[in-house]
Amino acid sequence: MLNVIGSWTILSEPYFREMASGPHIKHVLARCICGKEKPVSLPNLLSGKTRSCGCDRGIRTTQRKTRHGDARKGAVTREYTCWQAMVKRCTKPKYAQYEDYGGRGITVCERWMKYENFLEDMGRKPTPKHSLDRSDNEGNYEPSNCTWSLPKEQRMNQRKRARIEKFTDDELIAELHKRGYKNPLRVPQHH
Repeated sequence: MLNVIGSWTILSEPYFREMASGPHIKHVLARCICGKEKPVSLPNLLSGKTRSCGCDRGIRTTQRKTRHGDARKGAVTREYTCWQAMVKRCTKPKYAQYEDYGGRGITVCERWMKYENFLEDMGRKPTPKHSLDRSDNEGNYEPSNCTWSLPKEQRMNQRKRARIEKFTDDELIAELHKRGYKNPLRVPQHH
C-alpha cells in the first residue's frame, strides 16, 4: 500500500540528497495529487511545510499546471469538482467526510490520482443529477467499482449507519452498565 501524506503519494524509500546550500537532507520521490512527480524534502513533508507541488496555491497556478481545462476560473466542471471531492475525502484527514471514507480505509486507485485518467475512465456525467457511486460500498474508488448514478440509485446503495436494537428494560440497563453508564435510570416495570 502506498503512503499518502497530504497531497503527496510517497513513491520511494528515503534517500540523502546533496543540497547546494549545505548538508545532505533526506528526500523521497513523491507524486502530488495533480500528477506531478518530484523529490521532496522528508523533514518538510513530515512537518506539513510542503503540502503540495504548488498546484493548490490558487486558481491561476491551477490553470497553469493543468492541461485538461476543467478547472478554469469561473468554469470548473462538475466532473472535476466530483473528482476533487473524492480525492479529498479519501486522503485529507481534516476533510469533513474523511472519517467515512479514508478513515475506513477507502482509497482512490493510483491511476485516478490524476484527473485526466479519472475523466478518461468515467467519461462525462450523463446528466447534472448524476453523481459518483461505488457499487461496493466497502470497495475503493477504481474503474471496476464506480459508475455515475442518480440520487435514487445511490440511496439504494448506501451502507447502514446505525443498528437499532430492541431490549427489555432489564437488558437495556445491563447494556448501559456494560457501556460505562454507572447509574442509568431504572424504568418502572409494569405488571
